[in-house]
Amino acid sequence: MRYAIEAQGFPCCDRESSTILIGICDPQPVAALGIHSVLRGQADLAVAWSALNLEEMRQKSAQSKPSVVLIDKALGINSISEVIRLWSEGAGPVAAVWGNTMSETDAVRLIQAGAKGVLQKSIEPESLVRCFRAISRGQVWIEEAIFRPRPRNLPREPRYGLTPREAEVFRLVRIGLSNNEIAEELGIRPGTVKIHL
Repeated sequence: MRYAIEAQGFPCCDRESSTILIGICDPQPVAALGIHSVLRGQADLAVAWSALNLEEMRQKSAQSKPSVVLIDKALGINSISEVIRLWSEGAGPVAAVWGNTMSETDAVRLIQAGAKGVLQKSIEPESLVRCFRAISRGQVWIEEAIFRPRPRNLPREPRYGLTPREAEVFRLVRIGLSNNEIAEELGIRPGTVKIHL
């Protein structure tokens, strides 16, 4: 199946330089084919490559520099966060992470690592297209459903009681502020922000 994806050849080299190139890292090859199908009619978006794991993603990102890389959360939050941090510190691509499920905690960790997009795999195709465009311009895209209050009859994730300061830091993370911006807003050091998270 992997060979079939690469043999199709995603259109990335024959487009104008204004095209937003998308890298896809998902262990399910059909995901890349689906995204390619969604982007086929978009003049400004194209799939550059697909990878099945993080190592392959690192190699392909180094060879052809995509604007955006969409990574499946199933590949591990810690490993993904590490890669995103490195990209954020250098000239790496903008990262978006999606998953079948996405908790508030996962979303916050990914945003703090530098992800510009956090989505669920149930996202509508039109919203995915808008997400790619938005994050390629430096905007943050977080699906509202991830932070939407749950109905009272559904069990919530266990909460262990946040201190008032932790709640304040979390509120600022939810609106998309970086560690440095949160530190400035609260008059604390960026390292202290990390401790609260």
